[in-house]
Amino acid sequence: MEVFIKWIGIFIMAFASVLLGVRKSMTFSARLHNLYQLKRNFILIKGEIEYQQEPLIPIFKRLSCKCSGEYKKLFLQLGTELEQKKGEEFSAIWRKIWNQYKEPLFLQGEDMELIVSFGTSFSGADRKLQMNTIQYFLIQLDGQIEDAREQKKVGQKLYQTLGVVGGFFLILVLI
Repeated sequence: MEVFIKWIGIFIMAFASVLLGVRKSMTFSARLHNLYQLKRNFILIKGEIEYQQEPLIPIFKRLSCKCSGEYKKLFLQLGTELEQKKGEEFSAIWRKIWNQYKEPLFLQGEDMELIVSFGTSFSGADRKLQMNTIQYFLIQLDGQIEDAREQKKVGQKLYQTLGVVGGFFLILVLI
């Protein structure tokens, strides 16, 4: 019975190691997916500004209806907090809200730098400057997407392999 429990424990630990590797590898896919969603959302924002010529608050609230998951919450909260401002600048509200959603959206440091810098250059601008700022942001975002694609290729294989190898290593060590 003692040997049986030992083997069960070894296999549970090995399985946990494999699952940890798979879970970590999935963060690469999640980041890439969220960057694509971010690009889609900013294209929608650009269209709303360009063709509807509305202020940002209704744009963000309407965008929250078109989004799902964390982006839905993010843009709704952004619209609500901009509406209530309380003396805060756009860039401060922008930074605060995006920092809250960094982890749920699997965004990395360079992603956040890009997003926060957008908020700093976007606030207080006229429509033409807003359009140019969004266009420049989208170009930079394409670079982040390409980087995320490359990291996904390498990172997914690496973590999945490490999980499996780690699991086998645990089995060998504990036998």
